[in-house]
Amino acid sequence: MKWIFNNFFSSKRAFMQYVHKIGKISIMKGVCYKQFMVPLLFIGVGLLGVIFKDIHLYVDMNIRNWILSIGVSQTSVADYLPHVPVIAVYILGFCGIRGKHNLRDKTIILLLSYTISILIVQSLKSLFGIMRPDGSSFNAFPSGHTATAFMSAEFFRLEYKDKFKFISRLGYVTASITGLLRIYTNRHWLTDVIAGTGFGILSTRLSYLIFLQVQRNRSRNNTSLKEKHGRKERS
Repeated sequence: MKWIFNNFFSSKRAFMQYVHKIGKISIMKGVCYKQFMVPLLFIGVGLLGVIFKDIHLYVDMNIRNWILSIGVSQTSVADYLPHVPVIAVYILGFCGIRGKHNLRDKTIILLLSYTISILIVQSLKSLFGIMRPDGSSFNAFPSGHTATAFMSAEFFRLEYKDKFKFISRLGYVTASITGLLRIYTNRHWLTDVIAGTGFGILSTRLSYLIFLQVQRNRSRNNTSLKEKHGRKERS
């Protein structure tokens, strides 16, 4: 241990290089773990309302009481808004404005995102059994509508961020409105919506990560097969 310490941390420069290297650790090659910090932060904040009842009583209940004081209005807009960014991706594609992936690949990524989001959200709804603000059921946490909305918004952003940096973020407007409407219609607590935001973004980023890794493995396997085939032909 002493030899390792003396050789690896022998200078300030070596230590700073080590810290810099740790800061860029990737879950998979080319994918920095930092991209998961934002969604995990949202998820962590949302979980506070489940773990600590005082936070739930003080924050969630006060917001619910304020909503009730101004009057609750039921609307089905939040049932449709979550899918607007996804529709926009396909409309732009059909208009010839291609995003990061072709039609087949982005559809695979989208379906994978939906699958991951649904599995996570529905599992946690059953696990925690949090009652909705309107008392209709015990599946409030996390907000499924919000998760779908931010999953969709992140999908739009990742497909078009290289071409339209500002426009690609507009999906977050519809996603945010969806989350606010779920609170306003007394269907979800604030912490449900915050957690749903995190799970939605996380689902899409995981999907892109998985798809990227599958592509790399496929490319590596094809390269290996070509090399083997080339050696056989030369022999």
